[in-house]
Amino acid sequence: MSDEFRKIPRSYSTELERATQEVHNVKHATESVFETDSGGRHSKRFLAMGLVLVLGGIIVASLLFLKRSSKTTESQTTKKAAHALVVDQPLAQGIAGKWRGETPKVVAERFLAATTNEERLHWVKNPDSVAEIMLQFYQDGPGKSLKSTKLTQLPQNIALEETYAQFAVSMDDGSARLLCVPYAENGGGGVDFKCYSLYGSASWNDLLSGSATKAEEVRVILEPSTYYNGEFSDEKKWQSLIATSPDIEDVLYFYIPREDPSTVNLMIDPSKSAARFTVGIESIGKSYEKRQFLITHLVRRGWMSE
Repeated sequence: MSDEFRKIPRSYSTELERATQEVHNVKHATESVFETDSGGRHSKRFLAMGLVLVLGGIIVASLLFLKRSSKTTESQTTKKAAHALVVDQPLAQGIAGKWRGETPKVVAERFLAATTNEERLHWVKNPDSVAEIMLQFYQDGPGKSLKSTKLTQLPQNIALEETYAQFAVSMDDGSARLLCVPYAENGGGGVDFKCYSLYGSASWNDLLSGSATKAEEVRVILEPSTYYNGEFSDEKKWQSLIATSPDIEDVLYFYIPREDPSTVNLMIDPSKSAARFTVGIESIGKSYEKRQFLITHLVRRGWMSE
């Protein structure tokens, strides 16, 4: 018998103890009755009724205990089932009937388990176009030292029938990376490596040192800011944004001209929360020294490649 059923709650223990005490009391009452009136009909009737009440109390207490134990087990099972749904979601309804080959979760697991670029290329989207990017990422970039420790599937918006599955990959340095497996027209899917590697057309080291003055695309998380300084000190002219990335330690400051309200409205979340964007940036003068950059164009919302 498991510990769950061995440890009886105190409330039920008390009921069982009370019932046991009643049995003990009835025993003494029975002995007393037989000693004083061994042949009395009323004494025998009293004894029978007492035994029925005691047995009934024991049965009721036992049923209550079993019912409570059943509810506890059911609750635990429900919680486990809910957890399973969170970490292993099905494909969106519009894709499930078209998908061929390994499921997105298996694709993600195989990609992370691969130990060579040749193996990884088998599990990515557009392998020919990302082969050089992958080589640089694992040879000289973050992939050289980072190791994945956990894969967690993120919820999908089934109502929108998303054409990709997304996962959070926990790394051994405490950071996390986004891994997306988009649906391909041929019925399968592969990891979007530009998204996973946070590919930028210029490295952060070059941008922050001034070696590179611009980048056609960088992947960052943006949220509204109130920091204005240096080349971007005019609050009436610029809208400030805080930019962060798993690949850089400190925050950056990006700016959009307020004269372009459509871009400002697109990139400023009404809820004031952070969102992922792929943008082009440029340093104005020596603004890179203050970690400040102008957003020259919006590539797309999110980090996935085309």
